[in-house]
Amino acid sequence: MILIFGFIILLVLIGGGFWAWPLLAAALGLSSVTDKPGAINHIRQLMRTYDVTIAEVETAFNEPTLDIAHNAKRNSGDVAKTIFAYLGAIFIVAGVGTYIGMSWNSMGSVMRVLVTLGVGYVLLIVLISAL
Repeated sequence: MILIFGFIILLVLIGGGFWAWPLLAAALGLSSVTDKPGAINHIRQLMRTYDVTIAEVETAFNEPTLDIAHNAKRNSGDVAKTIFAYLGAIFIVAGVGTYIGMSWNSMGSVMRVLVTLGVGYVLLIVLISAL
């Protein structure tokens, strides 16, 4: 039993490390800009990377209402996509819960632990991927 528990802990640590690296890199990348000169250097680097001119930045800075008006308008297709995404997620979670509930009595204790932790861990990975 201790061997299985150690294996589960090892699996969670390896998986957590695998998913923590991108989050850690993003956090360290954002925290490197803490002052005005650092922000200006970051902006300069982005402008060089994406070949943005000062005139384009000035135009975007002087006319922010165009972007806000464009993003504020919501299409009915976007609403339908959101509704169907939520509905699909509900069906998936309900299906997994129903399957586990139907076969819970025939599972051993190790299988119960693996199924419970596995589903939660997979949902955590999907959540981090979606972020």
